[in-house]
Amino acid sequence: MLVAVLILALSAEPALAPDPGWRLTDLSPLDRVLAFPAQRGPLAPKVLQVTQRDIEIILGQAARRHLDARLALQLSAGQARLRASLRLPPPLAAAWLNLDAELNDASGRPEFERWQVGWLPLPAWLPNLVVGQAWQALFPSEADRQPGLPRLSFAPGTARMALAWGDDTPNRWLTRWLARWLPEDERQRLRAYDQHLAAETRSLPGRNTVSMADLIASTFVLAQRRSTGAPSAAAENRLALMALTLFANGQSLPAIATSPGGRSAARRVALTLNGRLDSPLHFLISASLAAQAGAGVADTAGLYKEVSDAQGGSGFSFNDLAADRAGTRFGLLAAAAPERLQAALALGVRERDLMPNVDDLPDGLTAAEFAEKFGRVGTPVYQRMMADIEARLDRCRVFQALRQPS
Repeated sequence: MLVAVLILALSAEPALAPDPGWRLTDLSPLDRVLAFPAQRGPLAPKVLQVTQRDIEIILGQAARRHLDARLALQLSAGQARLRASLRLPPPLAAAWLNLDAELNDASGRPEFERWQVGWLPLPAWLPNLVVGQAWQALFPSEADRQPGLPRLSFAPGTARMALAWGDDTPNRWLTRWLARWLPEDERQRLRAYDQHLAAETRSLPGRNTVSMADLIASTFVLAQRRSTGAPSAAAENRLALMALTLFANGQSLPAIATSPGGRSAARRVALTLNGRLDSPLHFLISASLAAQAGAGVADTAGLYKEVSDAQGGSGFSFNDLAADRAGTRFGLLAAAAPERLQAALALGVRERDLMPNVDDLPDGLTAAEFAEKFGRVGTPVYQRMMADIEARLDRCRVFQALRQPS
């Protein structure tokens, strides 16, 4: 039976051709995806809209960090067909998994009608169970939310998500996430780092900027003192990065994670990295995402931001991508080698230990300028630029001392 299953499930060839790469204009700008009406106040229905090409690119970018993956999506009224070809890792690298699934939107969330691997049909209840649990985790019921929201729907070439959106929705989501996923002991850790950052910033009278390296060094020294073994160190590192990211983004810690007596607000100071004010956020957001969800999610988020900037923002920046990749490496080390990272940072850290000089890299490119110089994302000239960034990161002291595949 096992041999029969393998014969039905595995294929010698992929069902899909390789993606030739994609132009920046293939991906919808962020301001079009999040084109919410300019009304403010109580919760109101807003629609997030993405194209099938957006989904193909985003899923493909996230998967390719670890897999040879090819994806194709077709959206029609009420229906979606998703196909994927995944090369198996060694010693089965000559074999492929070809997946084919059909979904509908009748329940307001994606629901599998059928799916198969190769020639092997599989029961739809299994992915539907996983999707249902994930949907409830992302969108738990709220008494004040409008009935029937959120709701996913498919249209020709487009997927739409109707959400109940208000002025405080981002903070509500963050608070709800902390309440659902952070146990009380981790909330206490988060409070400790929040209080540490408040004390650190109050000790800097008259200074409006501070090096990100200084705050990382002192915060991870605290993480080292609080750690009692590798699992504890990994948890401390993740919460330290979360507190640093919230601080860099100018956000207050949600009430669910503050001490009963309230919190001593950190004095607002701007973080810098290699003289840039935007690099700390790129670094810390990518580090937090990588520590929590892995490199694929962090790298995809950073690339999407640069593509959106190229289509009407500050422009596509390889400087920013370098900061994203530096943060991703740091976040992976924070989770995979937590005690070694803490020990390396305890020796002292400078900015160039975390982030190389990238002032000479192309910066502020429009979509047309990117197309002229690099063509598509994934072309050889683009890959050489990314390889140059990785080589520069390899020479940073922290990554040299803790070099692992990223």
